Parts: sequence; structure tokens; C-alpha cells
Amino acid sequence: MVYGRTSLFQTVLDRLRIANAWTGASNASGFTAVGVEQPAPGPAGARIVHIGPIQSDAARAPAGSRLWQTLPPVREHHVDVVAPVWFYGGLPAIARFAELMTDLAKRDCPRG
Repeated sequence: MVYGRTSLFQTVLDRLRIANAWTGASNASGFTAVGVEQPAPGPAGARIVHIGPIQSDAARAPAGSRLWQTLPPVREHHVDVVAPVWFYGGLPAIARFAELMTDLAKRDCPRG
């Protein structure tokens, strides 16, 4: 599942001035299901942020996929897993996602 321009998360990305690499269509709730064969083109240095723990065998399966391994963010180790956020959660979800994304940005900033 990827989150697009109409998602709750996009509000946070816009405020933090973080580009969303997914520019494809999304449903009224702001997401769409895509296969690993349909990655977002994304700019150089783009990262994949997986929201929520990877618990099931089905969710872990892409990690062993050769196709997954060819994606630039995967090759460059730009894949992060953050704590779960309920994407229908309104203001509390926005605040939680903003905190998680800010923490990622601080980790990647040389000055912290």
C-alpha cells in the first residue's frame, strides 16, 4: 500500500517539505495497493518508509525478492520501518506521523 496526495500523511509531508515519491493515483482515503513491480520512480536519494511493524511472512516476502533488491532505495539502504500510525486517525495520527518523520530527518541530518 502506498499513500498519495489525498492521504492524511501527505499533509505532514507537505508541512515538512518532504516530497512524496508516489505521484500515481490514490483512492478517496489517500492510498492505493501496488505490487513490488510498480515502484514509484522517485528522485535520486528517495527512501521507502514502511509504516508499522513487519510481522507476517507475506509482509516480509518482498525482502527476499530479486525485484525488490533492484529498487534504488533498497540497494542504497534507504528503507525505514517506523512505528504504526492509524491512517484514519485524524489529528492524533497526524501528530504521531509528524514526530516519526521528524525523528527520521534528525537521524539523517549531520548536525542532528
